[in-house]
Amino acid sequence: MLSSNANQQAGRPILTDEEFKEQLLFVHNEAENAFILYQTIGTIDRLSRTPEIRPALDADGHFWNTFTYTHQSQMCMILHRITDDAGEAYTIRKLMNNVLGNQRLFTREEYGKRRRPPGPKPPYWDELIEDAWEPTTEALRPLKRELERHIDEYQKIYRELRNNIHAHNFIVNETKYLALFKETNHIELGKTVKYFYQLVHAIRDLYQNATKITLDDEWYAEREKTERALVERVLRQVAHGHAASNA
Repeated sequence: MLSSNANQQAGRPILTDEEFKEQLLFVHNEAENAFILYQTIGTIDRLSRTPEIRPALDADGHFWNTFTYTHQSQMCMILHRITDDAGEAYTIRKLMNNVLGNQRLFTREEYGKRRRPPGPKPPYWDELIEDAWEPTTEALRPLKRELERHIDEYQKIYRELRNNIHAHNFIVNETKYLALFKETNHIELGKTVKYFYQLVHAIRDLYQNATKITLDDEWYAEREKTERALVERVLRQVAHGHAASNA
């Protein structure tokens, strides 16, 4: 475990429990919103190619183009916010650095302080604390390296989008934006969104439940299924209404 002096020498701030929790909540919400937007955009794109849904979307094409464009823009702005370390902004890299630099927050002792209910010690308490996982630098370093790889990939793939659109305080050109977005690598973007969301979710579980950090593909697949089903249900309702109005 790193000492306080080692943390300071590495440029990592020593955080209080409340400071870390605030940062974690912000980055978790951002990563979750990026995930939801990615699933929404992908589901609309996939279903827009089907004969059941396409006529309804074509009937109000301007609305759906604007809707998709807005979601794409918002997703990229969120990902830019949590990967741009300028200033005092909360980012996913800073969060991971603060996990590495504040491992005292994840000791059994600190976990016990967060979880201990008022009153007498519960009968399950000793077993709960004994089962708590304490992270080590060796366990966290591979996660940090993979995070850096995804940040680099995102910044390379989306630099043109950021520089041409998001660097401005207004929307420059919807047609230009959509054309640029279509040229991006959506598979790689999906992998990055997945890694960000899985990692931050695992850090939250570590903080709240002293659970060993694992990137749970089964959990992620269930979240994908839920979000896609929600969007599909809405689109099918739109398609049903369009069909009924033209019957």
